[in-house]
Amino acid sequence: MCTRFQLDADPSFFYLTYCLCHSGSFKAKLTEDPILPYWQNWQRLCTLAYKQWFEHWLHIAETTDKPVYFFRFEDILSQPEEELKNLFKFILGMEDIEGTVIERRIQDVMNMGSKKNQVYKPRQGGTNRNLANYSPQQIEFTKNYNEDLFHIFGYIKDD
Repeated sequence: MCTRFQLDADPSFFYLTYCLCHSGSFKAKLTEDPILPYWQNWQRLCTLAYKQWFEHWLHIAETTDKPVYFFRFEDILSQPEEELKNLFKFILGMEDIEGTVIERRIQDVMNMGSKKNQVYKPRQGGTNRNLANYSPQQIEFTKNYNEDLFHIFGYIKDD
């Protein structure tokens, strides 16, 4: 189950839905009319859905024998080799993949370089780069409503 920090994901999801591409945007900012009321409603609904979606998968992982693997989108971008190794350890049910064919294949892909092995090219986003698209009230509501999930997935550090 791939997670992504909600405040980074919502603007991208909004543009994908309304522009049919991740890289699209409107001339008007999300925080200005005429887009503002649509964006505010959309983002509130996303906040509610984010909680329902991830609580569902956490419940499955905690209460059934179905294996569920959680990983963060941000980690795939920042450390793809390590994340691929962890994913394949989970899939194969192995503690270590050192010396295996899959480890060599992962290394082959990494050696190709990011330009050759990239299927999906994310737009120039990153962590907290979309905060300008939110009002202080939206940020507060989202962080308060999904605070527990943000802690579980490591988007907010525990004190």
